[in-house]
Amino acid sequence: MPPQARTTPPVPVSPTHVHIDDARFVADLVSRARVASDLYEQRADLILEALAARLGTKLAVLGMIRIIPGAPAPEPLHARRVSSMSMDELKALHDYYSDMSAVPDPALVACVTWMAASPSPVSVLRRDLVPDNVWYASDNVINCRRPGGVDDELLAAAPASEPGLYYATSFHKALDAPAFSVRDRDMLFLLVTSIAWLFEDLSLEQTGASLLSSLTPKMQLSLAAMLAGDSEKQAARRLGVTSHTIHQHVKRLHRHFSVVSRGELLHRCFALRLTPDSVRAAASSTGKIAFPVELDPDKAASRPRTRTIKKRAR
Repeated sequence: MPPQARTTPPVPVSPTHVHIDDARFVADLVSRARVASDLYEQRADLILEALAARLGTKLAVLGMIRIIPGAPAPEPLHARRVSSMSMDELKALHDYYSDMSAVPDPALVACVTWMAASPSPVSVLRRDLVPDNVWYASDNVINCRRPGGVDDELLAAAPASEPGLYYATSFHKALDAPAFSVRDRDMLFLLVTSIAWLFEDLSLEQTGASLLSSLTPKMQLSLAAMLAGDSEKQAARRLGVTSHTIHQHVKRLHRHFSVVSRGELLHRCFALRLTPDSVRAAASSTGKIAFPVELDPDKAASRPRTRTIKKRAR
């Protein structure tokens, strides 16, 4: 029988200690992320970029996943990524991230199996999940990871409030780069158990985005004007419509957000992380490109390599 990935890694679920410099780094990073922005994506990017630099990684991903019993890979619900990958390398990983069950990552499969059996925070090195001979003989490494220019992997996750949901992160070294260390693993455990607040904020943002998506672009622009502090007359002038039209829009907005006054509307929207800029962006949005390939390489080259992965709620 060929060697298999381990389903019970020979490492503790939680570290026995964390290096003092790493503890300070994580505490400072979490504090900076909380005050840097009210938006999940900006906070997540700050965390990912700092960790990618600290760990010396080529690809870093942070987000939320759902573990489905019996499935070889989790369902990604929302994530951000930071990478120093070329367009060809990103394209090489496109099929894998489009369907993570088609050519499963053996380390991720072993980690998901373990997490499903014992839902608890985890930070684990690839080599403690999958021995080298299994790892380098796998279709995932041969057909996905090597063409993508990545090799060693570090995985961490912590359960969310809903069964089966996890906050998760993964870090990936470049080919021929030094492997992740036990110290890296222990630092990442501390990080992943310190960011529940980030995903609670994401939940609010998603609620706001859902409410916003069911409004027409004209209603969205009216809402943006209200959030920017315009009166109904000012909003009408700004948008080139009558005051009566804006008044009707405001009445519909009150019903839509289940409020009875402008003050309640503003409070509700800001609690849901809806800002004038984000609402205006939604009104003119053409949609996001899924991880990891931009359709236009020239545009991709001029943009930061942080992207959003989203899957529709069922």
